[in-house]
Amino acid sequence: MRAGLPLLESAFWSILACGAAVVSAMVMVGVSPTKSAAMVAVVLCGCVFLWLRNYRASLLALTFGLVPMDMSKAIFPPVELYYSPGLYLYAAQAISIVLLGMAFVRWFMVTKTLPKLESIDALIAIFLAWVWISAIGSPQGPLALATALAYTLIVAAYYAAVISVREMRDVRAILFGVGMIVLLQLIWVALQVVTKQPLGLPGSKNESSAFMVNFGGAGEAIRPGGFTGHPNGLAHHMVMVIPVVLSLALLGYRFIAARVLAFVWAVLLVASVMLVLTLSRGGWLSAGIAGVALFALMIRLGAISGRRLAGAVLLSIGALMLLVAMFPQTILRLTESDDRSFEGRMVLNDQAMAIIEGNPVKGVGLGAYNRSTYAYNGPLYATVSEDFQKQLRSVVVHNGYLLMAAELGIPALLLFCVILIKFLRTPWPLKRFKDPVLLTLAMGLLASLLGQAIYFSSDNYYVDQRVAMLWMTAGLLRAVSRLASESGPGPAA
Repeated sequence: MRAGLPLLESAFWSILACGAAVVSAMVMVGVSPTKSAAMVAVVLCGCVFLWLRNYRASLLALTFGLVPMDMSKAIFPPVELYYSPGLYLYAAQAISIVLLGMAFVRWFMVTKTLPKLESIDALIAIFLAWVWISAIGSPQGPLALATALAYTLIVAAYYAAVISVREMRDVRAILFGVGMIVLLQLIWVALQVVTKQPLGLPGSKNESSAFMVNFGGAGEAIRPGGFTGHPNGLAHHMVMVIPVVLSLALLGYRFIAARVLAFVWAVLLVASVMLVLTLSRGGWLSAGIAGVALFALMIRLGAISGRRLAGAVLLSIGALMLLVAMFPQTILRLTESDDRSFEGRMVLNDQAMAIIEGNPVKGVGLGAYNRSTYAYNGPLYATVSEDFQKQLRSVVVHNGYLLMAAELGIPALLLFCVILIKFLRTPWPLKRFKDPVLLTLAMGLLASLLGQAIYFSSDNYYVDQRVAMLWMTAGLLRAVSRLASESGPGPAA
């Protein structure tokens, strides 16, 4: 434990409390939400730096902590008739650019050596080149180029994680930043539930239409979106977080300090509650599969005993039963009407297949999916009303893989799947992991990435922060695996 840490903690919590008081006062006296949010950001940055006392670790904590927040500055917003993602600059992306700049300065002025490239880097370069070529040929014109730049920023955030995480302190900073945002997000979710209002963040593209769900004649329920602006976005964030904190929770006091473990369990509990509240069936399924995969990996590696596994399973079942009792809407979400959500997804999938069949190799062009829906219709499209058809034309297919195949072509989708598989194989060979904490963290990140990849097939992924969460998780997994190769045996936390 560092000397002076109690004083540091006191200063941290004092500044955080004062900052919260100032922001609350600003809101009450009518100061604009944008200025209030800027004050929040300043206070948060100051607290993180004060706590960590390291520029790089602080920036990494902020990058991973802020990535789910739907606060952005429109650089090239989408047009109204034919929708494309356009270009929005998020705080996490801006910080990633700073991290990359710091890395380049270090390479050319300090180490004077560039990092080694691997085979996956060549595949990523080819995929990114394909994205840009598709954008150049897209009928969406400059808007497609803006979308390609948005995807490039996401890949840049991936490499910022890969090259900036250089020691275990960086990893701890990232886990701290993500955990703090999860705990703070619970306050925002609680406010949404109590006020029954979406309460979008300043600069948010908050989708209020998804805030409530009607169960036919059985009533309705609130679906909070937290900082992400959409309940499915919040569910994705929890799918990203839960497997990682679960893996650390399973390690126990032998490898993790008691205070750190208490923080881990608090984040796990809060994340699980918020995942349930989203009423996202895809999120539940993805998190469940990720959890089962994590248990299977840790059993195979001998990382947890049978007794601890049995206790974890019983605890999970008990927690699930308690959550269902507290939120009976979870049962209604599975058994009652879903506002034609399932029907709409089936029609959208059918329409996407028609677009892919008509453009199997090149696709219709980056960002041109919405435009192509006016030219391609699947057999199921004629089975719904004209009003429902108009609603479906205003969105894209809720399957990231089909969307990619429709816009970029089947070869690009196959290349992306190969990249995804290589991401999942990043930790191997496992014999390089001498530290059980690093190994367990790698398995948690692997399960997190698997859960996100599964969720990718059941919701709208269109060059946004959710795609960034997937890439950044892969970047951290690669960085942790590299640390395992460089570090010696012994506990790391």
